[in-house]
Amino acid sequence: MTHPAQPSTIELREGGMTVRIAADRGASLLSVTSRSRFGVDTPIITRAVPGEDERLKPPCFVMAPWTNRVKDAAFTFKGTRHQLKPSSADGSAIHGDVRSRPFKILDRSPISARLRFDSAEHQGVNFPWSFACEVRYEIEEHARALRVDVSILNTDTTEFPCGCGLHPYFARFNVDRRASRVKICAGVGSRYPSRANIPVASAGSDGLTRALRAGFFAGQSVDDVFAGFDGRAYITGDSRVTINASPEHEHLVVYVPRKANAEEELFIAVEPVTMVNDGFNLFARGERNTGVRVLQPGQWLRTWTRFEIS
Repeated sequence: MTHPAQPSTIELREGGMTVRIAADRGASLLSVTSRSRFGVDTPIITRAVPGEDERLKPPCFVMAPWTNRVKDAAFTFKGTRHQLKPSSADGSAIHGDVRSRPFKILDRSPISARLRFDSAEHQGVNFPWSFACEVRYEIEEHARALRVDVSILNTDTTEFPCGCGLHPYFARFNVDRRASRVKICAGVGSRYPSRANIPVASAGSDGLTRALRAGFFAGQSVDDVFAGFDGRAYITGDSRVTINASPEHEHLVVYVPRKANAEEELFIAVEPVTMVNDGFNLFARGERNTGVRVLQPGQWLRTWTRFEIS
């Protein structure tokens, strides 16, 4: 008996919200739109780059079983050094290993979908242990919120360190473009001094931390990881997006980039994550509050994030 091939793209729809998911590309979000009372579909999670291939550069992807960078693509755990494959031009291993992997669709409804990746079923996975990653999407609150659950399961026979998070993009400018930029506000406690996106000292409060707590417009360039995240962040522009993340998300990465010619990019990223950049190496050195979780065989790390639209 043959089974029909699963679709590469899933569409969820409820009220004025439409969510498109790439099952074959890391269970990434291809688009999230919300229809206004005037009948206009507004992109909520978006890179806002005209003509860009959303499957190659999705507006939101899952990071697991680590987030952001591992310096030199190597780390030590329990006295053993593990070498990963570099996946960034700077020689680091970046953004985990699931973002381009095919996920199986476990179940779905008109407003929800649950997908899973099992590393043991694939070749060349860039992680020394076997694991599973489950992602579930559901439209909530009368089509005014999207909940995303990301979970990691240790399917190996020994413990391992891990972390997870989301990498959502948002438009940097309002519809009137360069006349106004969106405002970013987040409850964070401190920032890691970094070099090439790798922390070089413990986190401490500074001017940028205070500015983010108060809210700043997306004009200056930022690419930093913040500690003490209270699970709430706001992106205010043509619409207001509230990020409400579960307590496991102890860190927040804020990315407000410029191009090589210093021109502002059209997007920003506000990333709720469980662990700090290069968390595996910081954890190995005894740094506290890295957010790295050590899972025993059969143990889960479960997280959720809600994107609320107003």
